[in-house]
Amino acid sequence: MTVRQKTLLLIGGVQLIALGLFWWGSSSIIMRRFAGLEQGFTEEHIQRVKEAFRAQLGRLDTTVIDWAWWDDTCRFVDDGNKAFEASNLSDTMFTGNRINFFALLDARGREVYVTGFDLATSRKVVVSAADMAVFRQHRELFKPPDIAGKVKGLLVFPSGVMMVVSSHILTSDGEGPSRGQLVMGRWVGAETEREVSLLTHLDVRILRTNTSTLRAMLGEDDPGQDQDTAVRVVDSG
Repeated sequence: MTVRQKTLLLIGGVQLIALGLFWWGSSSIIMRRFAGLEQGFTEEHIQRVKEAFRAQLGRLDTTVIDWAWWDDTCRFVDDGNKAFEASNLSDTMFTGNRINFFALLDARGREVYVTGFDLATSRKVVVSAADMAVFRQHRELFKPPDIAGKVKGLLVFPSGVMMVVSSHILTSDGEGPSRGQLVMGRWVGAETEREVSLLTHLDVRILRTNTSTLRAMLGEDDPGQDQDTAVRVVDSG
């Protein structure tokens, strides 16, 4: 091999190495930028879903205040009169406000009135023993620390996940003392998915996740039984 051939071979090798380093560095920068963009989009989508849920809770909050801050509700908690129940707790109230759970507790925490409601059949239903056990277990959570405050969020029941809002029962002028608490709940399901999807322009799937669910999404098998709640957001583009 001549000196000229060796020189050309050496130059070609250096150029290949330089091109390889350039490609590796460029691809790393591009991948980091794509990863950063993806993370930013994910955080933005999650924030949009959170805001949509806050809006849903806000509407339920308004309904709760209308009922909790009312002289008639105060009297019903005190005397349990049937006239209030007959004229106000009709099926149309539940369907109109899309309420699945309604509870009135007196100042001692005793259950004055508790019912479930099936929006699919438009009729009242007995709350299951398992769900009532969870409700009673978390009863103290439904007492707002401030007289004019509210408690709102998501609560996991054996039957599913529910948006719940609680308020002290006060006079129509919002005055105390508190006569107890009013709690309303709405199941988080297909209708909620549709509403949140419309608000966020995302394809939202609300899943009760556990190890089994996550494995199934990955196409794997797992016998895990730990239950939690999550919101899966799928960008439909």
